[in-house]
Amino acid sequence: MHVFTFNEIAPSRRILPRGNRMTYGFKRFGITLILLLALSFSFERQAHAYVDPGSGLLLFQGISAAISGALFYFRRRLKNLFVKNQEKPEPGTTTPSRS
Repeated sequence: MHVFTFNEIAPSRRILPRGNRMTYGFKRFGITLILLLALSFSFERQAHAYVDPGSGLLLFQGISAAISGALFYFRRRLKNLFVKNQEKPEPGTTTPSRS
């Protein structure tokens, strides 16, 4: 009878190149998430209920609040994307005058 060691079950990370460890983890997470969603839809039961009209409005309000909150939080970065930075002269120097 053979007893499996941990390295036989889950190989060490030395197999993957150093830069691909994170992408491998994201791919693995994504595949796991998709499989869990597919599994949850395969065992769904019929619901004897209705969705009232206010539920859609509540969902819209939540999404719009999240978007406007993110825009408010990142407003300086967004502004720097669209506004051209003007070079400021160093203190103690004068700008050449146009005559």
